[in-house]
Amino acid sequence: KIVEIWGPAGISITDDRHKGFRNTFEPRLEENAGVEIVDGTCNWDPVTAFKVSSDLISRYGDKIIGVYTHDDPSATEGVVRALDLAGMQFPVGDPKHIPIVTYDGTKTGVQAVRDQTIDVITEQPSLGYATLVMHYLYEWHKNGYDSLPKPGTTLGTDELAALFPDETGVRSWSPVEVREGDGWEGIWLAPKSPLIPTEVDPYAQNQWGNYMYFLDKGSFPEK
Repeated sequence: KIVEIWGPAGISITDDRHKGFRNTFEPRLEENAGVEIVDGTCNWDPVTAFKVSSDLISRYGDKIIGVYTHDDPSATEGVVRALDLAGMQFPVGDPKHIPIVTYDGTKTGVQAVRDQTIDVITEQPSLGYATLVMHYLYEWHKNGYDSLPKPGTTLGTDELAALFPDETGVRSWSPVEVREGDGWEGIWLAPKSPLIPTEVDPYAQNQWGNYMYFLDKGSFPEK
C-alpha cells in the first residue's frame, strides 16, 4: 500500500497536489501489480493527520511501502508520529525505512529532512512568489500592463538571475512559466517547485522555511 494523506477536499490546491501525484504515479501502478494507493483526509490538521495515519497503520501495517502527504505538518506531526508509536519509524537509509514525500518546505518540514525522517519535499517556492509578484506589480505600475510577460512564454533561469539576487533562491525556483489567469483576467506566473534535498540544500539560507527558522531562533540551522 502507498498512502496518500489529503488536504481539505474540494479546493484547487488539494486537487492539484492530488492530480500531480496520481498522474505521475498511476502508470507505475500498472507496472507493479499488487500495489495500490489508499487515501486518508486530514484537512491539514496535524491532530487529524495523526489519527488518520494511525488508523491506516493499524489497518495495513507492514503492507505500507510509502507515504505522500499534501503538506508538511501532516507528515511531521501525523505520519512520523504514528509510525514512531507503531514501532515502524526508521531513519532515511535504514532498510526498514518507509519513504515519506510531502509538499511545502516549511520550517518543520525542512527540519525533518535534516533529521532524516522525511525523504523529499516538493518546495512551494514562497520566496519566488514574493519576488515575482513585487517585481511585476512594480513593472505594471511603472510601464503599464502591456509591459508584462505574455502568456505562453517562459522566463528563463539566466534571464531571472540577472534581475534577482541569489538571496531569493532564483536559480532553484526558475524557470517560470507564464500562463493565462485561471478564472481571472491577467497572467499567472508559475515558478518551478524544486525538490529538497536533491535540488535545494536543506540548510540553504535562501530557502523560505529556513528563513522562518531564522526569524524564530535568531540564526540559521547549522550542519
